[in-house]
Amino acid sequence: MVSLSLLADGILDASQPRRREIGLPRDEGRVSWIALQRGKVKMAIAAFEAEADSLGELTTIGEITLGCALGYLDFRFPHEPWRDAAPKLAAWYTRVSALAPLAQTTPVG
Repeated sequence: MVSLSLLADGILDASQPRRREIGLPRDEGRVSWIALQRGKVKMAIAAFEAEADSLGELTTIGEITLGCALGYLDFRFPHEPWRDAAPKLAAWYTRVSALAPLAQTTPVG
């Protein structure tokens, strides 16, 4: 498998620029680009789901990056749920998001 931190960075790289697209005209090129970025996130989530049993308790930079990426998806794209397609990953995230490194940085409200 590709590096955990690289793949988690990829989720952020594909998600963060999409925030700029909110409110802009939805021409064919923009719609296509957004779909491409969403597809990248879905593929990364599927890869992490396959490896979820091997994820630890935020002891590596990759796990921390993944926790941040999943939190970003929840915060910025709540209308695009990822948990149904990745129940093992969702269980891992629920567990580690309660740990201090993530819990202390979770946006309120």
